[in-house]
Amino acid sequence: MEQNNINYGTLIGGNTRFYIKLFLFYIKVIGKKPRKADYLNEPNKEKHYLKYTDFHFRNSIATIITLFIFLSAFFKFLKILF
Repeated sequence: MEQNNINYGTLIGGNTRFYIKLFLFYIKVIGKKPRKADYLNEPNKEKHYLKYTDFHFRNSIATIITLFIFLSAFFKFLKILF
């Protein structure tokens, strides 16, 4: 029988360290969420509101990127199995 030498780590992850770093960055972005109390007590509410929405915008981008990366890794894994 022929030996099938496939390195599953590289096939599944591709660049696993990059994915881990990106996931940590995503968590860091979530951590920057301003508290609601700060937003309500802010004297210049409009300015702070812009900051608040900017956070949500950045958070949604990070979510989309990570979802895309994990889905692509998952489909690569499925391609190996079937």
